[in-house]
Amino acid sequence: LGSASASFGATAGAPVLRAAAASSSTGRLGATTIAVQRYENAGAAAVTAFFGGDLTFSLTDVSATPSVFTGIEVQLALFTTSSGFIDVADSSDRFAIFDLFSWQDLPGVTPIYDSGIVSYTTSTDPGMPISLTTPGITVNPGESFFVLARLLAIGAEGSTADASNTLVTGLFGSMDLQNRELLGDDSGIVAIQTIQTVPLPGIAALLLLGFAGLMGRRLGRLSRR
Repeated sequence: LGSASASFGATAGAPVLRAAAASSSTGRLGATTIAVQRYENAGAAAVTAFFGGDLTFSLTDVSATPSVFTGIEVQLALFTTSSGFIDVADSSDRFAIFDLFSWQDLPGVTPIYDSGIVSYTTSTDPGMPISLTTPGITVNPGESFFVLARLLAIGAEGSTADASNTLVTGLFGSMDLQNRELLGDDSGIVAIQTIQTVPLPGIAALLLLGFAGLMGRRLGRLSRR
């Protein structure tokens, strides 16, 4: 079918996501990487934060009339939890955080924003990354919130979708995509970088999590997207 790769840079506070897929003329390959990060306001004043990043990618040998989707897809989301962690006590929802839709139904999760999957099917200048951001979330002292970032590279019919130059993310102090600045340590917002468990079977408190997965299919089994 070709080749595909996905990776996650576990940088606390600024997850880095990479994905690339190259297919044969009769195949379709995709790579997905996902990061979930918890932030907490450890300061003395309320802070409004914006989660976003810069995406650089390239698409080559894409058919002018592809029969199936070829390109890069990105999702950004914000949510809070009533307990400060993600509860996956039920084995049926253990991997729900990876799902485009069911992550919002996890116990205790309150969705704040979900971009859905945003698709890019035309290459951009590698020197001019696409800037992405969520609406602002205001966090009071002692409160925390989670962000979710998802990157997919899908190549089909002999094409290559390459986002290995990364989706670099972070927290910003404004929604100004041209002049935004990363929130510094003096903002009071800190990234929680430990993974904890509680002494109950099947329950985990996921505070920093990364996932990379690959999928491949023959074109003959796919319907038009």
